[in-house]
Amino acid sequence: MSTAGIGRAQWATRPLCTRYLVVSFGAQPATLLVGNGFQPLSFHWAMGTLDDGQAEILGWWQANLSEPCEWSAISNDLTDRGVRRIRVLTDFSGALGSPGDYETEFGGGFGSHTLSAAQQRRVAATGAQMRRVQAALSRAVLRHGAFADAESAAALVDRELQRLDRAFWSQPDVAARTLSRARMPLPVAA
Repeated sequence: MSTAGIGRAQWATRPLCTRYLVVSFGAQPATLLVGNGFQPLSFHWAMGTLDDGQAEILGWWQANLSEPCEWSAISNDLTDRGVRRIRVLTDFSGALGSPGDYETEFGGGFGSHTLSAAQQRRVAATGAQMRRVQAALSRAVLRHGAFADAESAAALVDRELQRLDRAFWSQPDVAARTLSRARMPLPVAA
């Protein structure tokens, strides 16, 4: 596993919130053109949703499809960037998963408290957002075709996830509605 995406763009290395209601993980396969053949490549990415419904893409990590995902590297990166507690982990389909090492590293909470109806709606809304991000990322990778090298694939994934982070950022309690952070009004000084 390589953390080539981390450090490539300032947005992907920014400090994160300490607590997330839900963090969902997705994966995007890509193909490298190597000589007369092809080599598979995978990019893992994560989206976090806060208790108030705000969501953001937390980062992405590069891996070879033939290698198992090194969740400890992802966990360490999230911890280094400030994450201390994740209440629920899901995959992009919205299926709940066991946090495994995350339960210990992020302070537990998985299954120890029931979710309120509003929190359950936010978990479901995160699944819908994840599917939109996955579809847009897949379209971008498919439009490009096979990549000449891993760096060009990583650059495309980085640009697309950064664009999607701005486009899919949600306001509290309105997970289905998306606004760009750049269009948010600045607070007025008193």
